[in-house]
Amino acid sequence: MLFDSLEYLIFLPLVLGLYSLFPQRSRWMLLLAASYVFYGFWRIDYLGLMLISTLVDWYIGLRLAQSRSDLRRKIWLGVSLAANLGMLGYFKYARWIVENLNILLPPENVLGLPEVLLPVGISFYTFQTLSYTLDVYFRRVEPEKELGRFALYVSYFPQLVAGPIERFDRLSPQLKESKDLRWEDFSAGLRLILFGLVLKSTVADSLAPVVDRFYEEVGSFGSTDAAIASMFYAAQIYADFSGYSLVAIGSARLFGVELMNNFAAPYRAHSIAGFWQRWHISLSTWFRDYVYLPLGGNRARAFVWARNILIVFGLSGLWHGANWTFLIWGLGHGLLYLLERRFEPLLSKTPLALRRAGVQIGVVLLWIWFRSPDAHTALEVFARFAQQPELPRLPVDAVAVLSFLGLAVWEWTAGARRFDELIGSRPIWLRWAVYAVLIYVLIAFSRPGGADFIYFRF
Repeated sequence: MLFDSLEYLIFLPLVLGLYSLFPQRSRWMLLLAASYVFYGFWRIDYLGLMLISTLVDWYIGLRLAQSRSDLRRKIWLGVSLAANLGMLGYFKYARWIVENLNILLPPENVLGLPEVLLPVGISFYTFQTLSYTLDVYFRRVEPEKELGRFALYVSYFPQLVAGPIERFDRLSPQLKESKDLRWEDFSAGLRLILFGLVLKSTVADSLAPVVDRFYEEVGSFGSTDAAIASMFYAAQIYADFSGYSLVAIGSARLFGVELMNNFAAPYRAHSIAGFWQRWHISLSTWFRDYVYLPLGGNRARAFVWARNILIVFGLSGLWHGANWTFLIWGLGHGLLYLLERRFEPLLSKTPLALRRAGVQIGVVLLWIWFRSPDAHTALEVFARFAQQPELPRLPVDAVAVLSFLGLAVWEWTAGARRFDELIGSRPIWLRWAVYAVLIYVLIAFSRPGGADFIYFRF
């Protein structure tokens, strides 16, 4: 069920209405049932995978709390890691691993390729359950004794399939409160949903055809087209994913639940470190807390610290997909981060505008690896930049140009302030004028059957 679909526009008010009628003690059951309906709308058989992950980590959480032996606790943690990462590895990486092994094997010994469909959101809910198990193991949280409550934490529908990746100690207590519906939550939630849908259905979806056309026929275009497509994709993926996150945060806010903010004006960053503190915040903090810090963080020797940085960024790249292009994208960010730290004294004397421009150029160029279906395509795109500038041949319409410029203006004027925070303090006449404009833009310029959310692939 897509956030920008008619089904969701029916589903969300229906669940909200039933929620207001249910007694407080049983509202969590309604949310759990709604979450399973929401996920089962794609493929009901893949609900079983989420149930397996839920049962395994709920049971192991109890065993970790009861076990006195450090060895037993490590074994139980190992079982959780093996079950979750094994399931994720099979559905997401098995085919890629076999394809690469077959390159090394003689033709008569090649392995069969498994035919599997990637379950929607498996990377997100797997990381969410793993964070719970690790937090229980390190005694940061107490285990959840009620299976149903834990199942709701894993499957909560607003953030189930594409995040934000929440932590147990932040989300679970809110789901247990069963708050009464409040006008301030309702108004803030609707603002976020409206703005998120505009970002996705108008901005991202208007840029998508231009980017897709370029990558379908890279050899037919020149350097100017490559620059346009690269900048458009940087805007598309930001509008697409931040738009999804805002709809998720807004949907949860209707029920009085506050999800973590996932974006904070990333293209205003003046360092690669700053970019990752502002982009997909729930994932970057997950890798910081559960990979980087356990590896030793910045307390290790210089070589080990650099290794840790590359491991984290490399895993972040592979988390997005089973492809060498994602690994190169992640390692590219890691190398830029290391270079930034190496030349920090020099960069600190550089004007802020130049540093921001440098970060944006680096990020946009690395997005080429992220968008390309394979390394050959990415290298072909980079080869376009070596050509003499010429008039663009890409079919760019006025809506795409205005969407790109509108997003840029919003990014630089609003800064890290979220739409609901920025507009909520304005006079009522101004607020409703903005709402009217956004609704008109959404209706007039949304593309029928728009592109899927990019992060549904991960």
